Amino acid sequence: MSTTATRPAPTTTADEVSALDAWLSATDVMRDGAAPEVRAAFLRDAVAHHVAHNPAYARYADGLDPATIDVDTLDRIPLLPSGVFKRAADLVRTGDEPVVQTTSSGTQGTVSRVPRDDATLMRFFASVTAATHELLDVEHAETVVHNVGPRVDESQHLWISYVMSGVSVLHETDFYVRDGAVETERLVAALAADDPSVPSLVVGPPPLLWDLAHALRSHPLPAHPRRFAVTIGGWKGRQGQAVARDALHDALVPSLGLHGVGAVRDAFNMVELNTIALECAHHAKHCPPWLYVSARDPRTLAPVEPGESGLLAYCDPTPTSFPGFVLSEDFGWVDRDVACPCGVTGDVLRIERRVNRLESRGCAMKI
Repeated sequence: MSTTATRPAPTTTADEVSALDAWLSATDVMRDGAAPEVRAAFLRDAVAHHVAHNPAYARYADGLDPATIDVDTLDRIPLLPSGVFKRAADLVRTGDEPVVQTTSSGTQGTVSRVPRDDATLMRFFASVTAATHELLDVEHAETVVHNVGPRVDESQHLWISYVMSGVSVLHETDFYVRDGAVETERLVAALAADDPSVPSLVVGPPPLLWDLAHALRSHPLPAHPRRFAVTIGGWKGRQGQAVARDALHDALVPSLGLHGVGAVRDAFNMVELNTIALECAHHAKHCPPWLYVSARDPRTLAPVEPGESGLLAYCDPTPTSFPGFVLSEDFGWVDRDVACPCGVTGDVLRIERRVNRLESRGCAMKI
């Protein structure tokens, strides 16, 4: 049965930040049935914030009155093409708070640079907390995390490392990548020593978890009823070795001693997005209720019907140091108001593929 989170009233006063933060951390926020109206109010406030404190975005918004943004007009929010974060990163910064310049891995040869202040980073971690608690159903204080990645202080602000460490932020955690190499023997020994009564998360990019599964193929780990494998990111640098999700599931379940394919989850994020979308046990990527996702016609940028494929666009009210209104370079679709067997009712995101170079040039011309 759905429950409703305790929702603070949005405001455009100095209490705005704390009100949004309270909503992000509310109990059962993923099941908040009144989310569309609350989301629209916070998005309206976010647009007003960036128009007021980011001259470049104000010019780009071209006279838009933020007060006109409501639950029926979210598609009017001006979207920044993700390429702006590659080619003109200095224009996306809002305000003058100290920031960390988080970077992408440069999938198509160019690095995105996204400025994140403390409030923006803390809200990202809040999104991770809500997703892991409500979709993995684990209590943070008792969970052990095996992070197949480097520590953030060794990552040179590569955003994927922040994302992976976000899953670890409130847990007992160890990291198993040092100087670019996976410490497989140490990782396997740690996994073998896991207490089966304590939740255990194995977090890492798909190719590294695929390698781990194959390393354990001859000597799989004992069954662990509370272990999950969470994949983050793609097959960057190893595209020619990429395998289908079903094949990855089939490899990870027996090798890691998982209780079934529902224990393998994927988490979606990109450096220009300040929220994580995590799969539930039914492999539905649930959009958190504060995040508005739409698919756009690549020729006109008009929103397409729910369930139809298009360029994915994100409207996220959580970042304060950059506008969280981004047209991505991914094709996919959004199913609205899905009543998932996991108990969450809301929008479900499906990622189809990246835009190719020819399509990217065509979309740029439209923008």
